[in-house]
Amino acid sequence: MNSNKMTFDLKVRRISLMAMLSIVYVLCTLIPISPFIGGPSLLTLNLIIVPTVALILSPVEAFITSLIGSLITLWAIPMALANIFGPSVILLPVLGSTMGSLSKYKAGKIIVGSYLVFCIFGFIHAIPEFPFWIAPHMLAVILCPVTEFIKNQKLKIIIIAFVSTMCEQAIMMMLAVYQVQLPWQVFAVAFPFMIYERILATIGGSILTLAISKIPFLKEQLTLSF
Repeated sequence: MNSNKMTFDLKVRRISLMAMLSIVYVLCTLIPISPFIGGPSLLTLNLIIVPTVALILSPVEAFITSLIGSLITLWAIPMALANIFGPSVILLPVLGSTMGSLSKYKAGKIIVGSYLVFCIFGFIHAIPEFPFWIAPHMLAVILCPVTEFIKNQKLKIIIIAFVSTMCEQAIMMMLAVYQVQLPWQVFAVAFPFMIYERILATIGGSILTLAISKIPFLKEQLTLSF
């Protein structure tokens, strides 16, 4: 098989993977896992797809995949967080997956860390009454550069999945503060739910990534990406 044919086959498989992950994101939106405290909506199992997309795809691929999945969800499944945030809900998976994917690269870690720090200060400025909310976001800032020095691939996957889901949560936090203008009491009540959701996203995304990475050509690319 010549190199042009191999390149074409690889591109086709990557596009097929992106399409599959977009569809899975949409389907997982039908499965509720937690109420959204402060509004008539639900968080759904698509939380585990965002870090999976970040781990498996490049930043550009992650952006396209999450954008397509979120746009389909916005149009087809109005029961999701669009009830609260409207069209800006597409920022959640797009920033979560794209920033998570960027965190796999040395230069990208600076962008991701800056983004999280910006969101942290944005929250503290508006909601100084409940600073505990941003504790997991601060942990993500600390862990983001740590993966550069970790050799164990499974541990790397878990950390990147956590960073990715916290990047998603960070924009949700900003929208809840500045768009919906939820009071600090809502964040205090929702805090344990947020921790549960992010643990589920981290574990679920890591397990799904490890399962998908058993596919030979993906396993090789994951190793090269990390």
